[in-house]
Amino acid sequence: MADTTPSRRQSNRLFILVCANFTMLAVLFIGLGILLFQSINLVGSLNSDPHRAAEFMAHLHERVERIESEAPVERIVGAAVGSIREEVRQAVTESEPLAALSKVPESIERAFAAAEQRELEG
Repeated sequence: MADTTPSRRQSNRLFILVCANFTMLAVLFIGLGILLFQSINLVGSLNSDPHRAAEFMAHLHERVERIESEAPVERIVGAAVGSIREEVRQAVTESEPLAALSKVPESIERAFAAAEQRELEG
């Protein structure tokens, strides 16, 4: 009896391994079938509507050309905006332009007073 038990265990293990292999093989073939079905549908859709595919390719080509022509313009505008920002930042941080701006009302008042005086004298 001792001889039959190990051989029975071995046959049970062999049976389990065979069942697992058949299951894995079935999953593999199902996956391949799905992949084949999807690729056939894709090729069929591309072949059935070549006009739409050509229009799509023309649209993509047009977009690429537009992007290539807009890129230098965007770089130039970006550089100009950056330099203008830098000039404004420098003008605001410097004290001389602000001091000159603060004297403008006084000089306007002096000019107005001088014009009034000339009018009274003249």
